Amino acid sequence: MVRDGAAVLAAILVAFGLDAWWGNRDQAAETRELLIAIRGEFQDAAANLDSIIVSNGADIAGRWRLAGRTDPTQPPIPADSLEFYLVPSPDGPQVYDPAFGALSTLISVGGLERIHDAQLQRALGGWFGELDDLGVEERQLEAAVGRLWESTAVTLSSPGVLGAVASGGLQALWARQAEDQAYREANVLVALVAADYQADLERLRARMVELAGQLEF
Repeated sequence: MVRDGAAVLAAILVAFGLDAWWGNRDQAAETRELLIAIRGEFQDAAANLDSIIVSNGADIAGRWRLAGRTDPTQPPIPADSLEFYLVPSPDGPQVYDPAFGALSTLISVGGLERIHDAQLQRALGGWFGELDDLGVEERQLEAAVGRLWESTAVTLSSPGVLGAVASGGLQALWARQAEDQAYREANVLVALVAADYQADLERLRARMVELAGQLEF
């Protein structure tokens, strides 16, 4: 009976061992698949930031160009140059909208504990905290752009402006904006906030490339 009982116990222990081994194997495979997907997310995000950084760089440069050209010591901007100075970029400063679904899944299923590289584990675990810092600057940028639109609305409500725009097109509006102190100040504010935001985007992009490299298998 003792021998038979020992045999049964050994069989149970072997079954539990096999089950645990198989479960660990499944977890390791799941973790690897998620890490591959996360690497792709970082690579895609870096590529997306490339276009945003280029666009915002052009926008910031255009705003500083206007700020320098409307200095009190400078002559008025010629009518045929107003568009060049008053329209830095068609879309204005762009903001980054991150999406890291695979990383969220890895964290939610406890997959960070399966990563043996402590530095990588901390970097992935703190990634969303790094992204949160962008939110503050995005709200500041939104407020600065709001001031720009408010000054535009004030200009449009000035006597005779709408009629001038109706007959002369947007150049009539741009001419008034170039002379408007509130608009020029709002334009500089947008340039300053956008430049800080741009620096953070460039830093984040470098981190994305670094983390994607650490996830190479």
